[in-house]
Amino acid sequence: VVDIPPEDVLRKGRLNPGMMLLVDFEKHTVVDDEALKQQYSLARPYGEWLKRQKIELSDIVNSVPESERVAPAISGVVAAS
Repeated sequence: VVDIPPEDVLRKGRLNPGMMLLVDFEKHTVVDDEALKQQYSLARPYGEWLKRQKIELSDIVNSVPESERVAPAISGVVAAS
């Protein structure tokens, strides 16, 4: 905890889980969570990468003919013969 005179406080709040805060001592600025996430999410085409690389589980299942699908073995269960 740092004691700061109330007249020197510009903003008060909580840094919740998953939130970021950048204090730039060279520029004497504070960059909040929303601005940081916006900056980094725009730095690379994450949305485009996701569209190209996303695989739906149903696509994987449907890629194997139903006649060739094998149920996974369940530990402790003996298959009927």
